[in-house]
Amino acid sequence: MAFIFKRNSAVLYADSLLNTMAQKYELFVRNHGLIISKTTKEKIEKSIDLDSIQEWIDNLHLFDNQYYESFWHLKTEDPEDTLKKVLGKFKNIYAAGGIVQSSDDEIIMIHRLGKWDLPKGKIEAGEAIEIAAQREIEEEVGVSELETLSSLDNTYHFYFFKNEWIAKTTYWFHFLSKEKIGLVPQMEEDIEKAVWMKKSAVEEALLNTYPTIRNLILSFWNAN
Repeated sequence: MAFIFKRNSAVLYADSLLNTMAQKYELFVRNHGLIISKTTKEKIEKSIDLDSIQEWIDNLHLFDNQYYESFWHLKTEDPEDTLKKVLGKFKNIYAAGGIVQSSDDEIIMIHRLGKWDLPKGKIEAGEAIEIAAQREIEEEVGVSELETLSSLDNTYHFYFFKNEWIAKTTYWFHFLSKEKIGLVPQMEEDIEKAVWMKKSAVEEALLNTYPTIRNLILSFWNAN
């Protein structure tokens, strides 16, 4: 089922700039990443091209069971178009969430299923992406008064569900919380804790998080 997203012009413009400037995409299966780019400086395990992408797909079940980091590189002259072609080989699910920052520069982290994470969730059919992000944050941690400061990079990861591989794209935003209130973790979504963290605490949390979340936060810090 295809979702139709309603976006305001400012967010669409920001996304347009991100897509235009993007030279690299990283798609993750647990700790394994497929890097799609023209060139790469990372230490990679294997180089492939789009014609041999099926080899990577056939190895997804192996990557899903490994706990060490490894990377394959898909070299291409058009990373954005290649990303679309790779994602087009899977059932796609879309989610939205955010880095929620307080006026004293703390951010919200949640602890779920043994890992530190950021609040996020699935986009409902017909729902605007930014509204979905705000709704999911309110549901997961209880914060509702949010000001959107910018859109952030999307993240991509794959997981196995009901006998098929799912490609999940998550849209991220940088939000400012207008008031720093006590957080209420959504227990029914397996969220054990929701906390405001200073940068030093976040750095420690990044030692026990997902590669997509770690890269998103590090990229956010580098840009800010």
